[in-house]
Amino acid sequence: MPAETHSRRDAVTAADIVELIGSILVDTDPASTLEDLVLASVGVDDDGALLELWDATAEEFGERTLVLEDIDVCLEAFREADTVGELAQAFARLCQPDGGDRSTSS
Repeated sequence: MPAETHSRRDAVTAADIVELIGSILVDTDPASTLEDLVLASVGVDDDGALLELWDATAEEFGERTLVLEDIDVCLEAFREADTVGELAQAFARLCQPDGGDRSTSS
């Protein structure tokens, strides 16, 4: 049996992250759409709040080595998100094995 540090998880999807962020931010009806929830409407309106959600995502879905290598680049991507769904997409890219290939610009 491999040690915990060598175990692999299934790929993290934006839907997985939306569910996590939703459970942190709101007590909502499961049938409601979290993806369209505006971040500012639930108090996610500064870098500290964005980083807290990133930390929760990394803790839940990341491996021990999952860190923001270039915090300024990552924060810029996080700031561009207006909804939970958009933020989850940004987080999901960073949770991929290649880190979302941050070396290329979009």
